[in-house]
Amino acid sequence: MPQPNVLALPRGSPPPSDADCLLLLRRCAGATTALDGALQPVLDRAFSVDRSLSRSGGFVAADCSPGGRLVLALAGPLDRDFDDARAVADAANAAIKRCVAAGAESVVLFVDDDIASLGGDFRHSLSAAIIGCLHAAYAPLMAREHAAAAAAAAPSSAAPLEPLRSLYVMCPSASDDALRTAVARCANLRCLSAPSTSIP
Repeated sequence: MPQPNVLALPRGSPPPSDADCLLLLRRCAGATTALDGALQPVLDRAFSVDRSLSRSGGFVAADCSPGGRLVLALAGPLDRDFDDARAVADAANAAIKRCVAAGAESVVLFVDDDIASLGGDFRHSLSAAIIGCLHAAYAPLMAREHAAAAAAAAPSSAAPLEPLRSLYVMCPSASDDALRTAVARCANLRCLSAPSTSIP
């Protein structure tokens, strides 16, 4: 059972045809200029109906989002003396689990400018977000081997151990080279050895 493919989407690329969920990772729930304009009214409407969404993020059904699914992940203000890039990884980790729980298999991770443009302790926030997503999708080798054996014995009843097939990464404030570098760095970690490529 392969781990998820990690793919970089250059700026201006449309979501791939097999994408079935958008994970929007931001610091706070305010408006984003980098996002497709059709999604902002959907978010505004969701915020007006569910106030908790603007505090802790969550799932929004959105026809203009891939697969009709949008998961908003909020990493927090990131300006407190105890904040570091782990907050970004933790937010991405929890959000990708919500994507999978909603039935998504090919997720577009959109790291918004209010996170990606941070410097200092947050200069590797894009990598932290990718690692957070991959960590949630990772299963130990022994568990994967056991699941593969169970699937071979009873193919019709076996559920996939790693339901996330692809993670597409978008970050408007990162150059295409920086995005590819971050994706390759994360995908080539020994414990998260997913294949890495980019879509031209």
